[in-house]
Amino acid sequence: MGDADAKKPDVPAAAPQQLKDFVECTGTTLGFKVGDKLDWFPDPVPTITIGEISTTAAGGVQIKGSAAEGFVSVSVTISVSNGKLDAQLEGLTNFVGGDKAADWVKQLNDWLASNGKKLDAPKFDKAKKTATIAKSAAKADPKSHHLALQISDNMAEKMNAVLNVASNVSRYYTERGEEVEIEIVAFNDGLHMLREDTSPVRERIKNFQKSMTNVSFAACKNTMDTMEKKEGHAIPLVADAKLVTAGVTRLMELSEQGWTIVRP
Repeated sequence: MGDADAKKPDVPAAAPQQLKDFVECTGTTLGFKVGDKLDWFPDPVPTITIGEISTTAAGGVQIKGSAAEGFVSVSVTISVSNGKLDAQLEGLTNFVGGDKAADWVKQLNDWLASNGKKLDAPKFDKAKKTATIAKSAAKADPKSHHLALQISDNMAEKMNAVLNVASNVSRYYTERGEEVEIEIVAFNDGLHMLREDTSPVRERIKNFQKSMTNVSFAACKNTMDTMEKKEGHAIPLVADAKLVTAGVTRLMELSEQGWTIVRP
């Protein structure tokens, strides 16, 4: 969901209670109105008094104000993208606090994500000249599964068995709303499965490539080089089959990345 080691951002002692609750994840909304003071950020970022609130063409909220010290005019554009806060501060470009503000916003995003929270798009009330950002529970990432299937035999029944497994596994997880990525790795005599000129399942592979985009095909280059040398001509592969240096090492790499390896 988020970084388990995320650190809660510091909030000034004098900050409004709604901000403290928002950061503590006990409050769900953060509101802004003209006259409010933005004192979210750590020193040396100055406290900004809101003078104007409006919307942006991109659906964000623009808050204009000035620093309490009065020596700089600041415009803050607040938007939410992919559940995260983005605060662009103009007027602090040459001010030492500009980077501090960006760091604070990132820390807030990481902290909320670690607590399973996401931000909703800010809402603007034109009549009241107020803006509100609400947070809600982030949707859990769908489970993701990874399966590598080995084919190393030049036997149509085994090739069809590999395709059957890929089809069944893909359908099973799709119906559960979970993601699955499948790679069929062909080497040794099994490379014939991916040869355009000798594959007994060529048409079925073409159908797979149209209807199951989560299934990919990897051809062993070492095997292909050996076949080309023996047969004296280039070996044509089915469309979209990718070359890997060696089928066995490809399976080893996928296994080390957490993939399940199966030889039907």
